[in-house]
Amino acid sequence: MVVRFRASSAVLVVVALLAALLAGVSAPANAVGEDSGGVFVPVAPTRIVDTSSGVGGSSSPFGSATTRSYTVLGIAGIPTSGVSAVVVDIAVFNASSSTSSLIAWPTGATMPTAKTMYFTEDNSSRSNTAIVKVGSGGQISVHNSSGSTDVNVDIQGYFTTVSDGSSTGGFVPITPTRVANSLTGEGVPQAKLPGDSSIDIQVSNGGEIPADATAVFANV
Repeated sequence: MVVRFRASSAVLVVVALLAALLAGVSAPANAVGEDSGGVFVPVAPTRIVDTSSGVGGSSSPFGSATTRSYTVLGIAGIPTSGVSAVVVDIAVFNASSSTSSLIAWPTGATMPTAKTMYFTEDNSSRSNTAIVKVGSGGQISVHNSSGSTDVNVDIQGYFTTVSDGSSTGGFVPITPTRVANSLTGEGVPQAKLPGDSSIDIQVSNGGEIPADATAVFANV
């Protein structure tokens, strides 16, 4: 699978497959969810982390190179089993570093290089929605790269498990994987994408992303 990105003005391009893919060929509208799994189930938005008030366990900001893990199964209407990934909104505020980033990934897996969010002290009140695969103990992990920052995490829904990992139309989460970075030349030429131009990026790799995937969820 190749996806195309188009820019209206010159930009650096960083593309990370943060969580998932839609596996298999298109299915009838009523087929997904009956047997295949991989279905999105919304829940009432619920805050599970707020470092400014102690929701989630700690009432102190994330420090530099700090990782914390949070339970996402069995809370806010999410089942204790049969869940492959959660949809979360992650917000940062009161940041102190001139340049920092957050990474969210499944607990127990090796921390990926793909960033969930970049931020600075000048634009520290910002958020990003991510789909995060559920890891060991029904948890997800969050890492702050530098400086200190307060963090909010709001659960918005979850995806059910696909039993065989390849059901038609089912959503299959993966560990965040960077596939393109025009700053370093990873997956694309090492150059800014000029204005009014486009670039094709290979996302299927014969491994976690099969050639017959119909779509991917990516952070650009």
